[in-house]
Amino acid sequence: MKAYGGCGYGIFESAQDLVGYENLCIMQYIDPDLFRDLFIRIGDLYVELWSKMIQEYSDIFIFFRMGDDLGHRTSTMLEPTTIINHILPQTKRIIDLVHHAEKKFLLHSCGNIFEIMPDIITLGIDAKHSNEDQIAPFDEWIKRYNGQIGLFGGFDVNLLSLGTYQSVYDEVLRKGTEYRRICKGYGLGSGNSIASYVSVDGFRGMIDAVKQIRRKEK
Repeated sequence: MKAYGGCGYGIFESAQDLVGYENLCIMQYIDPDLFRDLFIRIGDLYVELWSKMIQEYSDIFIFFRMGDDLGHRTSTMLEPTTIINHILPQTKRIIDLVHHAEKKFLLHSCGNIFEIMPDIITLGIDAKHSNEDQIAPFDEWIKRYNGQIGLFGGFDVNLLSLGTYQSVYDEVLRKGTEYRRICKGYGLGSGNSIASYVSVDGFRGMIDAVKQIRRKEK
């Protein structure tokens, strides 16, 4: 068995937690030099953390993952140009470290980030996760990015939380089989984290359907 993960969350979320979201937005305009230097310093710290982690634990990880929620329901958390100029260059430093270690890199990012996805793909990410139905159905992610990056998820947390065991099982078996067939790189799972309110029956329904898909594939 192999793990996947990384050093906590990402560049933007670290800045947001450090100074607060509202203060971060204000800082961009009243002290742009500090705003710029904040992300550079966080990037420096992340390079140090990730270098140590990759050096000591790379053998137990099948791939590495960073979580950085850059969007909300309708747009990005900051202006797209701000993310492109200040956040993504620091993320690229970590991606390069991971690739230098001959591992793959998955970015988890919630929200509507379609406007910056071309720039994110240009960074060299190998896969993307978080695809809530309220942003866009998973078919839309496949339509836009299949063949460019791997796509993880496909089954909304709402389905897993409210569906019965049988309804989740049937949905995952049907759609999961199709996703495995048409996607050039796909990891089946929830569209976001498995929250505490996800029902045990819904979760079991997804897992059992995955096992059935794997049996059929063999």
